[in-house]
Amino acid sequence: SPLNNLGTIAKERGDLDVAQSRYDSALVIQIRIAPNSLSVASSLSNIGNVAKDRGDLGLAQDRFQQAMAIRMRLAPDSLEVANSHVALGVVAMNRGDLVLAQSRFDSALAIQERIAPSSLAVAQTLNLLGGVARLRGDMALAQARFEAALKIQQRLAKDSLGTAQSLDDIGAVAW
Repeated sequence: SPLNNLGTIAKERGDLDVAQSRYDSALVIQIRIAPNSLSVASSLSNIGNVAKDRGDLGLAQDRFQQAMAIRMRLAPDSLEVANSHVALGVVAMNRGDLVLAQSRFDSALAIQERIAPSSLAVAQTLNLLGGVARLRGDMALAQARFEAALKIQQRLAKDSLGTAQSLDDIGAVAW
């Protein structure tokens, strides 16, 4: 929706108050027109991302779980469900729950590899899994995950920030 798009622009500019306002307005309209729709799930995820950026992990988790519930009902084997797993995994990782983060990222990766193998989404999730492995002290697994992500990124987006981040991650575990 245009309101969600305006919220995204505001978020990218760092204006979380405006982003929150736009996302909230979009959600109110979407609930009135099509409750429990994928559009509602998208707005809930957007609100969750603003909450995460503000450090309100409880609210972020609540909104991501609400979005996941809708997506599981309407599109259970979709990239949107994988995105919900990733979002919930990031919240778990930020809370220090590496077991839950790993589980969420593994679930996302399984869906992504089935629907969009060797995609940038797969590379992103592999990077997150590498981060979990690094935090757990398993540098060999971390390096393997980062290198797998890098291979995809170099093929699909050689000069991207994601590729640079993967190279940096590999250097960090090799050090």
